[in-house]
Amino acid sequence: MEEANKDLIRRMIKRVDAEGETAYADFVVPDVIWHASEIVEDVKAAFTNLKHTIEEMIAEDDKLAVRFTARAVNTGEFMNISPSGKEVAFTVLGIYRIADGMVVEGWFEFDTLGLIEQIKE
Repeated sequence: MEEANKDLIRRMIKRVDAEGETAYADFVVPDVIWHASEIVEDVKAAFTNLKHTIEEMIAEDDKLAVRFTARAVNTGEFMNISPSGKEVAFTVLGIYRIADGMVVEGWFEFDTLGLIEQIKE
């Protein structure tokens, strides 16, 4: 089960990076529960061309933890900071709960301070 879950997340991230957020529909249940602060929506609004590199994955039973490096371009205001046009890289930690080959729940944290420091430089 753990290897199948890793494969699911790898395929999901690859498709989302290539096609955008609509690709999630093939990997998550319709009533998926995302546990993420509102800052995630702020990041989506302020950064474009988001791409993920999976650095590490750990799976156990129905849960899978992933450490990503996310890269994007700052094209919108973020936390009252004007768009810089800079390309940034930041760490994201995600935990997914998977049932019957679909993501049913996810938790996310990322390095907000590191992101702010990059766009203010």
